[in-house]
Amino acid sequence: MQNLLSDAMGKVLSSAYRSALNVGVDRRAELLINKMKNGDCPPVAAPRYPSEEKRIQQLNENYPEMESMIHSKNAELHENLKKLSVTSSVSFVESSQSSSSRMLPRKAICADKQLKFGIVEPPREKVPPGKIQLSKFLELMNEVQNSGVDVQLLAEQYGLREFDLKQTMKYFGAFHEGTQEIYLPPLKLDELDSFGEKVETVDEFELKKIGPSLISILMKIQKSSAWTENMFKSVACAISGGIDSAVAAYLLKARGFDVIGVFMKNWDLIEEFGYCCSDKDLLDAQKVCRHLKIPFHEVHFINEYWDDVFTNLLDGYVVGKTPNPDILCNRLIKFDLFFSYCMHTLKVDAVATGHYARSSFGRFLENFSPEKNAKLFRPTDKLKDQTYFLCQIPQASLRRTMFPLANWLKKDVRVMAERIGMGWLNAKKESYGICMIGKRNFKDFISDYVMTKKGFFVDVDSQKKVGEHEGIHLFTRGQRVKIPGGKCPYFVSKIDPVDSTIYVCCYNFHPSLYASSVQTLQPYWIEEQEPEVLKESRKLKCEFKYQHVLRSTSCIVKKLPSELGLQVELKHPVRAISAGQYAIFYNDQDECLGGAEIASTKPFWPELCGDLLLKTDERQHFF
Repeated sequence: MQNLLSDAMGKVLSSAYRSALNVGVDRRAELLINKMKNGDCPPVAAPRYPSEEKRIQQLNENYPEMESMIHSKNAELHENLKKLSVTSSVSFVESSQSSSSRMLPRKAICADKQLKFGIVEPPREKVPPGKIQLSKFLELMNEVQNSGVDVQLLAEQYGLREFDLKQTMKYFGAFHEGTQEIYLPPLKLDELDSFGEKVETVDEFELKKIGPSLISILMKIQKSSAWTENMFKSVACAISGGIDSAVAAYLLKARGFDVIGVFMKNWDLIEEFGYCCSDKDLLDAQKVCRHLKIPFHEVHFINEYWDDVFTNLLDGYVVGKTPNPDILCNRLIKFDLFFSYCMHTLKVDAVATGHYARSSFGRFLENFSPEKNAKLFRPTDKLKDQTYFLCQIPQASLRRTMFPLANWLKKDVRVMAERIGMGWLNAKKESYGICMIGKRNFKDFISDYVMTKKGFFVDVDSQKKVGEHEGIHLFTRGQRVKIPGGKCPYFVSKIDPVDSTIYVCCYNFHPSLYASSVQTLQPYWIEEQEPEVLKESRKLKCEFKYQHVLRSTSCIVKKLPSELGLQVELKHPVRAISAGQYAIFYNDQDECLGGAEIASTKPFWPELCGDLLLKTDERQHFF
């Protein structure tokens, strides 16, 4: 009995297996192909649905001529295919055919030939109203771009809708490389001065018009009568490859200066791992200088940047500080070594940059005075204000530095880039953060240079360990940290470099994150001397700023008894100030007075924060 059941079960499973093999589409296709290879099954047309077959049968009965029409259509298509032709910039073997159209040559004739494929268009008499041939449209587009013919007149002449013609040309314009000179007639000097304050309303399509060459237009610009007596003739403009420095260089040339474009490289791509974007910036800088027809120079300060800026950056991260390399780079590299190179090697009269800042000597040093010091002011565009990064530039450099974008808004700069044929720079992303990191993750980058020293996260309220970290160099005060199993969102409250302990607090409004005052190291004043009020009364009421993107707050600056630093009393508590950052001071006239590195902060609620944050009695000094 058991054997009978076993045999029956085997037959059932075998049958089911064979059926499964035969049901699959792949299997059926494989069987059909094998039959065709063996000649057992001739190729057949794909099966039709029953309803489709019935419909075709009815059509054949009602329209017996349909089949002959289909065959004639196939013959017509076959003849049309024969008319497809290939032309070449290199002449082919002479043909006896009188027609300009040729049949496709044999492979032997086409070998090593540069072929150029054409298109087949209907004759013009068969083009319906409101339509236009592609070849004719290309001619019209070329006419508009080269001679500035009015689009409305063209639309009326050819019976086209003006909107359709504009839209089509708009999208065809996207295929043109940005180096083409796409701009309206340039502005005169007096118009350039007011353009940064109030940009003219320009139709989007009008920006796409092609005008004459840039250099011929610049030669036609009339110089201002107030500009005839100026001691500055040649200017070296720092070209970074971005839109701001490019427009700044254009404004200088429009003013009649002899402009030299200079690209500065501070990071060695070979010694790093290929993540730096300086090579792309170099190509963009060269492209800008070619477009503006100005000389291009490249200068390297790789070793100096490493010794003076990058090493300082690493030293700060090791002890839990949050250094700012941009301020150091401007003070020690760009406005020192780079400035000296331009003045002494290139023999120029002044240096210009694309920074959004304002000098008391004017955008083009028209108010220069040998007897006075230059002052640094915030620009018109407060959102792009870069005086924070320029707070420690030497006075000697500031006196001979031009800021052409001082009274320009960023949106106006973008419009001007379109007008002068450099609209392709608008698509380039602005650089933020530490420049040499590029697209790399900060953790991966900094870990290549700083030795990892693990430590613990400690809850500032309970004083209990709540997790581990991979090094204090990866964190800064006020930063959100992810701790597995945490009872709440944790934020860095204090960093202890001695035992690599990071104190964390719950939520980003915890009192331990706020400071009521800060102490700084030796300050640097833009005019190379402290303000008279501070000198006389040892107090100075001004505005305090410690991050580029944040608003300033009122403060009172006091000189420390040691004369080596400042005590800054804040009017309102400020969140997440960290040692290593810079305290920048402004007066009520938007003048940047100078700045100093922050050494320590004091909590605004010491009764609550002191015992929790400090293991020692030095409560007034903690990061």
